[in-house]
Amino acid sequence: MEADMTVKSMCFFDCQGNLVYKGKLSALPLNENAVIQRSIELFNDDEPCVIHKSFVIRNILDTIGAYFGEYLDNNIREMNWDDVSPNIRKYLDLPSHISKVILET
Repeated sequence: MEADMTVKSMCFFDCQGNLVYKGKLSALPLNENAVIQRSIELFNDDEPCVIHKSFVIRNILDTIGAYFGEYLDNNIREMNWDDVSPNIRKYLDLPSHISKVILET
């Protein structure tokens, strides 16, 4: 049994099954407001310098990777977008019509 699988990329689909976005975990589009909010939480900094912003982005991507990695560990590679925690969805700058996500290793 394979454990601690790592998400390499993710595919997001709309309700018609059309691919809306596909990309590596490290290149996911992040919501700028969520990045600023996380910077405030971590550094009390609402105008993060490049060092703080880079750290925050890495922290968010690690959080997303760990969240979806747990699904991979349980052999779940596909899920409804509505079943993804709002605490994770808020970080991603994706269209509102996403209905499904597929995880790739």
